[in-house]
Amino acid sequence: MKLNTKVTIMITVLISMTLMLSGLIVREWGLERERESLETSLMNASILIADSDRVRRGLIEQNSDIIQPYVKSMTKKLKLVDFITVADMNSIRFGHIYDDRLGKKVSGGDDDRIVNSGESYTSVAMGTLGQSLRAFVPIFHEGEQIGYVVTGSFYSEILLHEKELSYIVLVSIALSIIIGGYGAGILARMINKSLGNYEAEEIVNLFKYQNAILSSAREGILAIDTHKNISIANESAREILKYKGTDIIGMPIETIYPQSGLVEVLETGQEEIGREQFYKGTYILSNIKPITSGTQVVGPWLPY
Repeated sequence: MKLNTKVTIMITVLISMTLMLSGLIVREWGLERERESLETSLMNASILIADSDRVRRGLIEQNSDIIQPYVKSMTKKLKLVDFITVADMNSIRFGHIYDDRLGKKVSGGDDDRIVNSGESYTSVAMGTLGQSLRAFVPIFHEGEQIGYVVTGSFYSEILLHEKELSYIVLVSIALSIIIGGYGAGILARMINKSLGNYEAEEIVNLFKYQNAILSSAREGILAIDTHKNISIANESAREILKYKGTDIIGMPIETIYPQSGLVEVLETGQEEIGREQFYKGTYILSNIKPITSGTQVVGPWLPY
């Protein structure tokens, strides 16, 4: 498999895994925020209805004719609220979106807390209208609880919102993977081009050949990088410089061989032929040539 293909696949897989994980986190966060927002809206609606004088009077008089018109009107006005139920302390309905449910007990099995302790809360339960998210709020008169309000949103609509959000997240992930894969391909080709269009195995072989040539050469070969540190030094070079058996790669040339002339060639970009000098009792005749990348000198080398 070619190098640019390997790089493309690796980057695309990495992008895909990252995006999928991020998408799941965003989806869960979005669903949680949406549910919290819906719970807040339902709770505010229940508080509003529980504070109605008309609802209190209807419960006190046990008269659904007072409450029912108000419940139907508020159901139409309040957004996100699919149904409203007003019940007394026996969970008998005095207000509902359907008239035939009046006088019957609230279903769902989640009204114990509101009846026994008078606390406000939300729950998910299966009622006569199907599964729904519901908000319970007590109704008080002169400090005594006389009933409660339930507002709800059908769970089918909540699930629909979840599917819509999931679809948006999945489409976004898919598009991002496609774009990321295309970008990865371009990046892989750029990397491959910067390596001279060599494959990984060819680069390894070239490195081995270079080391073999450097090791077998009788002449000393020395090179520095743009930071003026030694990047190449074969065994003959180390022996001539009296550093036999010492690893001098990465060391500053001005510390090891200050009069080498490599720094001057690095700075000027001009080769120097037939440079003669004595170093530690050894006569050295060298030719210094710049190594260029485009128009930039990236490191002169010195065979001697």
